[in-house]
Amino acid sequence: MFPLIVDPTIFTAVAICLISAWLYRVSSKGYPTTKILRQALLFGHSIYLLKSILVTPPRNVFLETNSTPNTPADSMRAIYLHRSPSGELEPELEGLFRKLNSFDMRLLYLQLGHDAVAGCDYCHSFEEYASFAFARPVFVYILEIGLVGAFTLPNSPRAHLRSFGIGILIVALVAEVIATLTASQILTPGGMEHWASSMWHDLIHLSRTSLFLVLPLILHAPRPPLIHSIPILGSLLPTPDLRAGLPRTAERLQSIQRALDNLIPRLHLISYTRAAILRGDETRKRAERWWSKEGKEGKAGIEDAAVKRTAKGMGLAYDEEPMVEDAGKDRKLTLRENARKGVETMFSTVPPSENWVKMSAP
Repeated sequence: MFPLIVDPTIFTAVAICLISAWLYRVSSKGYPTTKILRQALLFGHSIYLLKSILVTPPRNVFLETNSTPNTPADSMRAIYLHRSPSGELEPELEGLFRKLNSFDMRLLYLQLGHDAVAGCDYCHSFEEYASFAFARPVFVYILEIGLVGAFTLPNSPRAHLRSFGIGILIVALVAEVIATLTASQILTPGGMEHWASSMWHDLIHLSRTSLFLVLPLILHAPRPPLIHSIPILGSLLPTPDLRAGLPRTAERLQSIQRALDNLIPRLHLISYTRAAILRGDETRKRAERWWSKEGKEGKAGIEDAAVKRTAKGMGLAYDEEPMVEDAGKDRKLTLRENARKGVETMFSTVPPSENWVKMSAP
């Protein structure tokens, strides 16, 4: 079994087409900046992992020579010499084939991969090779945990998936360490003729990269309906917090305060704006035409019988009724009474501004 390797030119062309389609979609939809950055990070992360799977998989001399792990090192070296244009091998491969003459080093190659055995010249024991080999996987797991944490920030719509995503990565890291360290118990001399034995490290690398590729996509996918009714999956996937996307109380109060700070000065300028409009002939005529049109529409609405009945049913009657004596006081119109009470309540609690002047009510 051979890994699927795609030509770099084809992969680059497909990646450019996908990036162009994504940029066109983003520009046409008008997404906010935070959503664009999040999608760009996810898109770039997915393309990089696909490249590491399809274009640059880990090197394996057994797969490149179509050999089994029991094949003598000299036979594989002869194949490489035959393929070499100069008739010589790289110093790294020369040193690797000398190491593969030992069965223990061959087993380490299947456990830890090509880069660990061929790239570590100062390593002599299993602990040194393991320390050299585990440095990069642990580092990429840390980066992936940070990426999942960035996608599931607190108070975000996917904050409830934070523990789920990080937990899966921690379990995968422990499983990879166990699978790597226990490979010597599985890859015995009698069973090393199977194709999976020569791809032990490659399968672990493929599983890790596939998990890194799929997990962020799952976290961004919509929650499937009725998923909570499945006993096992419902317990693994926590229910989203509906308040996560809402701003906190302090943030809402600050936002309201900023809006009021901008609104109140503009309200104060209305009187000056009206006076300035009336000074100009053209602006005054336009204002008169606008108010005349609004007056006609308002009068038509006020005189409508259905509107009167609706307002009266809501306790906001405005139809002209004569003043009558009621317990020694004039009975005012209902709408005017409600408006008066609202204004008095506003001034008695929190005035709109310290410069607001209370005018005498009519």
